[in-house]
Amino acid sequence: VEGPDEEVILAECANHGTALACQKIQRFADGSIRSLDARLSNYGRVTVEGVDFAGRLGFATRAGGFDVHALVTNLLRHEVQVFEGGESIDRLGRVSGISVFPQWRGLGGVNWTSNAWTAGYTAQWIGSYIDCVFTLEGDPYCNDVPSVIYHDVEASYDWSGIVIRAGINNLTDRDPPYSRGEGNTNEAT
Repeated sequence: VEGPDEEVILAECANHGTALACQKIQRFADGSIRSLDARLSNYGRVTVEGVDFAGRLGFATRAGGFDVHALVTNLLRHEVQVFEGGESIDRLGRVSGISVFPQWRGLGGVNWTSNAWTAGYTAQWIGSYIDCVFTLEGDPYCNDVPSVIYHDVEASYDWSGIVIRAGINNLTDRDPPYSRGEGNTNEAT
């Protein structure tokens, strides 16, 4: 279920004559556009392919227990066909609306535990992607958004069942690269 952009509706009708797209356009008697129906609909399909690589290793030492973990995702394909029989839109490595679909992303870290103490470090990597918008003249303007890595730390102490915890997200205080999408905050990315 998705709300198609007005530009997609118009392009599908004008370029391909897709009946479902053309039915969403209401016109005045002179042929000019009166309205476009861009409500959420479930006409087309979304095709997503990817590979996840995950690993976890726990071990004990004299200094305490350690847990090392990593998850890397390689998005191989992300295509949307808004209207059945219409044009497929490739979203791989691009911003689409507010969602971002980087080809690569990863998350990994290490946790340490010793008696009442715990500490952890996590790194989140979001791969590069392309963010395109249309200028007022209708020309596309694309921005290459570089990859980014965020570092987080946390520690805690369990004092008779009362846990005191502190942490710092984005330890290096790195600003995210500029993008109109939510590539660094959207849980779907």
